[in-house]
Amino acid sequence: MYRVMLSADRRVRRAFLKVRVLAVCGVLGSAPAAAQEAPAPEPPGPPKPKPAKPPEPTVKVQTRRRSSQPPATPAPPIDKATATVIADAVRLLSWGRDWPQLAGLVARLADRPPEAEVLKILRRHRADIEAQARRPRD
Repeated sequence: MYRVMLSADRRVRRAFLKVRVLAVCGVLGSAPAAAQEAPAPEPPGPPKPKPAKPPEPTVKVQTRRRSSQPPATPAPPIDKATATVIADAVRLLSWGRDWPQLAGLVARLADRPPEAEVLKILRRHRADIEAQARRPRD
C-alpha cells in the first residue's frame, strides 16, 4: 500500500516518505489518511539517459608510488660544536645507549653546548647519527 513506485523520480519519493514518516510518528494522524492527503505523484516521463562512462582500460598501468617518507632535506653546515655532539652521539649509541638519553649525556660532557641546544642538534642530524652508528667500523 505504501510502496514507492520504482520509476518515480526522487522528489516524489522523498515527499512520499516524509509524509509516511510524519504519519507513523503521529503528526499527521493515521497512515492511510496521510497517504490520501499527499499530492498525487506525477506520472513519470521518459527516463533521463545517464551519461556514458568511458570504457575501463583492460590493461592496468603500474604507477610509481611515492615513498611514505618526505625527501630528506640537506643538513645545514656543521660547525665544530655540532660535529662534536654528533660524534659523541654516535659513540654513545654504539655503546648501547638509548636515543632519549643522548641529549642529557652529551650535555654533561666537558665543553659541550647546553642540553636544549644538544637536543636541537640531535633532532636535526638524527638520520646521519643513526646511519653512522649502524655502520660497522673497519
